[in-house]
Amino acid sequence: MAFFATPVKLDKWAVSGFFCIIHLFPNLKSLFMNKIDALLDILYKIYAILKYLQLRDAVDNPPDESLQMTRQQVKDYLKISESTYKRKVRQGALTPVKMPGGDRFYKYQLEDELKESVRRGRI
Repeated sequence: MAFFATPVKLDKWAVSGFFCIIHLFPNLKSLFMNKIDALLDILYKIYAILKYLQLRDAVDNPPDESLQMTRQQVKDYLKISESTYKRKVRQGALTPVKMPGGDRFYKYQLEDELKESVRRGRI
């Protein structure tokens, strides 16, 4: 099993050779499949832990209500027009919180769009 310790760059010949070996030695196929299943299981557990930590952080640190912005404040903050605002909402780039009296946004939701506005030279 020492040959697994060094990473190997696989080209098309190496991959085809790998599959030839798998067909010649069927017990290796089950060994590799077991390893892949174990890796997938570990990745799923890591994903579950990260989701748990993300949810725990959201519960422990709820968004500050004072950071809510109205539709007009968002347009001024991002320096975008009404039509651009509507397009970004329709495309899902901006996701408002529907409240009585109009849409509201949390400032942390606008970080990516703010970066885009800076990149385009609006800000």
